[in-house]
Amino acid sequence: MALCLEKTKAEARARLEAKERAIVARAESDIELMEKDLEELRRRDEEISQLLQSEDNAHFLQATQLLCMPFATGRHSGTLSLPTEAFSGARRALGHLRSHIEEVCREEVDKITPAVNDNYKSGGEHVKSGRIHSAVNSKPQQVQLSTGQHATRAAPVSFPLSSLSLQAPDQRMRAAFLRFSCHLTFDPETAHPTLVLLEGPQGAHCGEEPQPYQPHPQRFDSVAQVLCREGQFGGASYWEVEWRGGGWIDIGVTYRGIGRKGGGKPCLLGRNEHSWRLRCSHAGYAAWHDNRKTTVAAPPSPRIGVFLERQKGALSFYSISDSMVLLHTFHCSFSQPLYPAFRLDLDSTLVICPHEGS
Repeated sequence: MALCLEKTKAEARARLEAKERAIVARAESDIELMEKDLEELRRRDEEISQLLQSEDNAHFLQATQLLCMPFATGRHSGTLSLPTEAFSGARRALGHLRSHIEEVCREEVDKITPAVNDNYKSGGEHVKSGRIHSAVNSKPQQVQLSTGQHATRAAPVSFPLSSLSLQAPDQRMRAAFLRFSCHLTFDPETAHPTLVLLEGPQGAHCGEEPQPYQPHPQRFDSVAQVLCREGQFGGASYWEVEWRGGGWIDIGVTYRGIGRKGGGKPCLLGRNEHSWRLRCSHAGYAAWHDNRKTTVAAPPSPRIGVFLERQKGALSFYSISDSMVLLHTFHCSFSQPLYPAFRLDLDSTLVICPHEGS
């Protein structure tokens, strides 16, 4: 009996050791494949970072097609699984890349469209209404949520405002602007569904999950933009904005009649004759009006001041950090009341700064 038990014990140990060796070998193989994939992802991440700094749009579009090619399938066993949280960073990076691609596509379409129209006019051809849809208006469909459904992701909160350390001359200049400070609040009926409106102070965050906002004719349905309730009808007005995040934000003003449906130029801040904007990113600034871009060479700042002199036809943007620097001034004859407006890139957050004493 004892010999039989020893034999059974030895056989069981041998089977367990063989199974352990097989599992270890499979795990080592999976680790080796994952290390190769990780190295490939690091290489692609470096190429994407370099690509985002490129000014050559044609090269950007060609390289994007190569970088977006998936890995070969069937390399990993079905038993290997990773939590979805492990890919949140990748989703955010892809969101920024998609936004940049859409912006480049819009610019390229804007360049191509006049030439196409000239060809049609010279040939006497006419395109029937509704037959062709421009790619510039194509946007991913928004998920429609019922009134009782809520986004699963926790809503972000307003961040602490940065402390200013201005020199005396800049302090006096800012104090002069602050005499014209105006109180601004977001109009929730205009907010795009991906914008989370924040309280205390007023702020907005662009996330991935659509909010259960009620349908409204004034709501932007394809562009992550929001207007303020308070229109600037005359005199001078001043407000400050701080922003955070890995993407960019647009700070601007617009007439109330800016387009709300679709993602074309009639709806985009600065891409039509009815709106003006300053794009703020970690790489610098760009001023836009009537689809004309002016690059502004200045170091990035988390706080931007906006001074509007509607009757004089001047709209100025200032960076505010350890100094107060004029970034750009638009000169235009404003014919209608102007409404402060904002557009946010994915994962970006902005806060309307309450002025001192408010």
